[in-house]
Order: sequence, then C-alpha cells, then structure tokens
Amino acid sequence: KEARNGLISDEALGNAKWGSKLHYKRLKQALDLTPWNVTIVTGFRRFFEWLPSDIFQDARLDHPQQSWHELWSHQGGHAIELVFPDYYQHWYDDHVYTDWVVTCNDGTFPIHVLDLHREDVNPRDQMLCEALGDFMPHACQFSKEMDNRRLNDKEGVMHWFYDMVVWHAAENEGLIDTQRYNRSEVRQAFYEEHAKRNFTWQDFDRACPNKVQLAEYLNWTLNTERSVWGDEVADTRKEATLAAFEKRKEEQFFCNADPVKTLQRPEWKSFFRQFK
Repeated sequence: KEARNGLISDEALGNAKWGSKLHYKRLKQALDLTPWNVTIVTGFRRFFEWLPSDIFQDARLDHPQQSWHELWSHQGGHAIELVFPDYYQHWYDDHVYTDWVVTCNDGTFPIHVLDLHREDVNPRDQMLCEALGDFMPHACQFSKEMDNRRLNDKEGVMHWFYDMVVWHAAENEGLIDTQRYNRSEVRQAFYEEHAKRNFTWQDFDRACPNKVQLAEYLNWTLNTERSVWGDEVADTRKEATLAAFEKRKEEQFFCNADPVKTLQRPEWKSFFRQFK
C-alpha cells in the first residue's frame, strides 16, 4: 500500500500440502477489496545447490533450538540425516520450492523471481533495487551502502562431519561408553585431535552419491528450472547449470563423511577407545 510495505510470507504459500492455486486466487479476491497492489517476489537457487545448503542449516551443531545433537540414541538423540537416500526422498515426496510457488500462482499475481546465480548483482540488491526499487527507494539505497561493508560469517562452527563419525563410533562400533561420556564432549575432543594433526573437515574420507542418484538429482534440478523459468529461458540456462553441476561433483559437494572408512584407520579407532 502506497509503496511502503513488504511482507515476508509464511512457508505455507509455497508448501505442497497447504499451497494451492485456489489459495492464491482467494487471496487475490480478498486483496481486491483493499487498496493493496501485490507483487510476489521469490528466489530461485538451483536445486542441487539448495538441498545440501538446507541440510547444512538443519544439521548445524550450534543450532539454538535443537538438542538432538547433544544426545545419544538411548537419550532421544539421532544421527544426522544423509542427503541420499533419506533427505532427498523427503523433499522428493513433499517439497517446498520456488517451482511450486510459480505453479500455484498460475498468473494470479505479478511475480518476480530472483536469480541467486547472477554474478553481476547479489540477491539482496535484486530484491530491493530491481524487484521493489520503484516502491522502496530508501531500502535500495541502504542495500547499496551495505555492499561496501564487510560482513563476516560466524566463525568457529564445527562441521557436522565430526558428529557423523562420533555417532558411528558410539552407536555402530561400540567404541564409546555412552553412559559415561556425552556426545558433545567426545565430538569436541575428536575435533581438537583432528586439528592437532593439521586436518580439517575437508580431509575426511567421503561417501558420495552413485551415478543413478546424481543423474536423478540433476534431472530434478533441470525440471524445476523449466517450471520456474519456462522452456525458452531454461534452455538458455542449461549449459551453465550443467557446468555448475560438474564443478560441484569435482568438489565433492554432494558427498558426506564416510565414518566406516574413517574408523578403519588405526589412529582413529585407537583414539575413540579412550572413551570406552
């Protein structure tokens, strides 16, 4: 209203269970009775980039609202869910993604899709300057000023790979007395010993998706691009998407730590025995 308002919606508008074309049309009917003039702004990130990022957020060991990663199985804790097959299947069965928003909107509202892969402008400027610049000029100016500042990510957050190995050592190999030692205590000790040997999380043995899983992953990404952008635009993006996918494969971006291989190394099996 009067170009002064932005509303961050609940996930329900893009949820496969609750979002539907009917919901969007009823929302439009309600808004037609008000002075509001609505444009939907949503973001697009390639699915093969987005899913590992989503699981990263879910598995963060510093997540303030989760305690499962502090507990063993007998205390109600659980292992970190792997992308394949469990996490991937969850999103395959009931996904919340940009293509569903576009499908449900079905032309009901004007829609502006932010491309998070553009190299010439960051997503924040895309939203505040390109999508909403005519309505929110002061916010655009503030965003431009922020571009000149150095924003540091939080440092020192332990990677979830450490927890994957500790969980396997305790729950599958029986190398840790879970009645005497808590999960975070062992994880911290493992992290410190790993660092003492000049290793980082990038040095873990990896378990990677197989060729069938990778092909399915890529095909789903290409299909969502067609749903979001349409066939013509998706065709122009395909080459860049394929190149990005190959680069991520080479970087082992889709892989997890392999606790089995890690614990086959005598030095690590010996390390965990101190907690027996």
